[in-house]
Amino acid sequence: MILEAALKSWNDFENYLILTRYAVRDPKTGEPTEKSWENMVQRFESELKKINSVKKILIEKEVEEIINAIKQRYIIPASPFLMTFGNPYTRRKGYFSCYPLGYVPDSMEGIYTTCTKMREIYIRGGGVGIDISNLRPKNAPVDNKQGISSGPTGFLHLFDAVTGTTNQGGRRRGALLVQMHWKHPDIEKFIKAKSLVPELSRVIYSAPEDIRMDVPLQNMNLSVVVDNEFFESEEGKRLYQTIAEQMWKSGDPGFLFIDNMRKYSPFNPTFYGIEDDPAFSNPCGEYLAPANTACNLLTVNVAKIAHTTFLLERKKLSEFYHKVAYYAGLALLLGSLLVETDEGYPLEEIRITTQRLKPVGVGMTGFHTALLLAYNGDARYGDEPAVKFAKATQASLTIGTLSKSAELTKRLNHAYKWNEEFSEMHLSELVEETKEQNLPFEKELKEINEVIKTYKGFYNAVTTSQPPTGSVSQFARVGGDTGIEPMYAVELTRRVRDFYTSSWKEVKVTTLYLVEKLQDKKFREKVESQLAYNISPIEQLRMVEAFQKFIHTGVSKTINAPQKTTVEELKRLIEYSRDVRLKGFTVFRENCRVDTVYVSEKKGEEEEEKPKVSDLSPVRKAFVYEVKGTVNAYVTTSIDEKDRIREVFISVGKAGTTLNGMFQALGRVISVSLRQSPELIHKIVKTLEGIETGEFYSCNGIHGKSIPDIVAKIIRYTMENMLGSVEETQQEPQVKGDLCPSCGKLSMKRNGNCKTCTSCGFTTC
Repeated sequence: MILEAALKSWNDFENYLILTRYAVRDPKTGEPTEKSWENMVQRFESELKKINSVKKILIEKEVEEIINAIKQRYIIPASPFLMTFGNPYTRRKGYFSCYPLGYVPDSMEGIYTTCTKMREIYIRGGGVGIDISNLRPKNAPVDNKQGISSGPTGFLHLFDAVTGTTNQGGRRRGALLVQMHWKHPDIEKFIKAKSLVPELSRVIYSAPEDIRMDVPLQNMNLSVVVDNEFFESEEGKRLYQTIAEQMWKSGDPGFLFIDNMRKYSPFNPTFYGIEDDPAFSNPCGEYLAPANTACNLLTVNVAKIAHTTFLLERKKLSEFYHKVAYYAGLALLLGSLLVETDEGYPLEEIRITTQRLKPVGVGMTGFHTALLLAYNGDARYGDEPAVKFAKATQASLTIGTLSKSAELTKRLNHAYKWNEEFSEMHLSELVEETKEQNLPFEKELKEINEVIKTYKGFYNAVTTSQPPTGSVSQFARVGGDTGIEPMYAVELTRRVRDFYTSSWKEVKVTTLYLVEKLQDKKFREKVESQLAYNISPIEQLRMVEAFQKFIHTGVSKTINAPQKTTVEELKRLIEYSRDVRLKGFTVFRENCRVDTVYVSEKKGEEEEEKPKVSDLSPVRKAFVYEVKGTVNAYVTTSIDEKDRIREVFISVGKAGTTLNGMFQALGRVISVSLRQSPELIHKIVKTLEGIETGEFYSCNGIHGKSIPDIVAKIIRYTMENMLGSVEETQQEPQVKGDLCPSCGKLSMKRNGNCKTCTSCGFTTC
């Protein structure tokens, strides 16, 4: 009965996702023509067979195995594929997720051409990475010295606007990473580009002019490209401190370790030339590759493999590793077939480059569930047994992909010549791992070695990557266990809408493969003891290190650090990452994005008169919280000189313009109320707290069931932990009654089944 109830919840949630986001729609009525995962798989099957009959990449048996693996959810393709593959109506087909575009050309024409490329990629469901290192610095001459440049950071808002206003496949906002080399003259402006909260710029007049913003940079991540010289030179060390401090404050920018990107990659710029330099990243950092390539990400459901192996079949680890390799190999075959399709590419130059390199990024989801099942919860995420299990699981996945890539190499007599130094090291380490952990791959490794000796490479330039797997993990039915992350919740409450009646209901979803095990109280306690907020930054990094060792591109993983983490501790984490050959580093410190700023109240004779802010005492400081959940949000609380919260700003830019507008309006309504009556803060908190939308949000150890709920809890947290005594600042008014939506007074009282305002007469009846 427990399993049946869990399955029903998953079916309700999944049907909601399919009907609102993934289903093909009737072009006349707009009604979904698909209502289940099985309906979608039928579409994939028909299209795959049609394409393979023309391209003849795979044999018939392989196509059948791939379809069966997708049907049983052992393989989950990426969202762009799910949305558009085999859709006979869409004019915006796109099967791939990641598009590093490389350097933005140093001209206005080049900049706007890049924006056009971004748009074409976004509308097909992809994410973009660009490098602005080649743009001339601020105040450099332009137009035969008839004018001066605004500098690369001046165009960040242009790129941000294109990203924020262009739908990905009509279902979500775009995603963008902007990177810059540390030697660029404007690097400090780039580092500080997100240092101020834009909503506060209206009241913070002492902010430096070159970093004051009129609108937020909400739709991009920033990364600084560094090399070995950066860590050794005096200028690099100075910038290192600045970057670390900025990461401590706001989480941006991250690092891209370009020497590691080049050294630990199969891409071969020494053989092919600079066009194969893997110097560019996608928005999430898992695909590090040459410019103008597309990577089709595919996910192996290791949670289900573990459930089948350890609970249903009662078999040992060796069988689990064998199955991981098998399904990873099928995913590689699927990715290789998709690369050869001529449709699905947003731009011709991307099609040409991608079909030459044939990159495929096979990753996994549900890793933590697999770890829990493999060791009955006794191997804690981040401990040595978990690290060993991570290495063995990733090695199995990589061997599975290489084995099938080797088969394609021989079958089609085609190979991309790998970076020789990397291939020698990589294959040696795979052999060593196989021996050390007794993995069942002696035959596969022998065949892989024969191909590398004969062809000097494989059919695919790369075969493995580790994406964040957000939405697709829900089709894998792993709940709060996405990608390789530590599980962040045992159960999630989701709010779903009936597409036909428009009625809403809540469902609780639990990682399907743990439902029965979680009935054991001791097992549940083991799981709860190793949820994400209990895993230290260094434990997280050790796990990323374990996966990265056998991944060809990169790992998408933000290191979450507690609020008390210092700048020096962050620097040690950065150095650890670089030394263990990670290719990038991003961090989010709990309750970061805290800026303490002062308003200058003096006006000199030459000073420009500033606009006046009515109803508001001078802002003494502001606290900015990054909220992670179904959508990410920023909540800003600004404080006056009496330590009272006087304004609250809410931004959920990637949720779409309508939702973002609604939550910005909520913040403004709260702010207007607090400017008039600071003591209303308590009623506002009580009114918003407890609102549930079936979603999950977290920030600094604070957890909420909706954006209004977590906003209320953040306000409470700010008053209780960041300010002086609440009794001395914002005392709760001694007025009995709820807030009247009409007159704004605390005079709404219950009258029978209704509530009536004793001040203005407003009634809920």
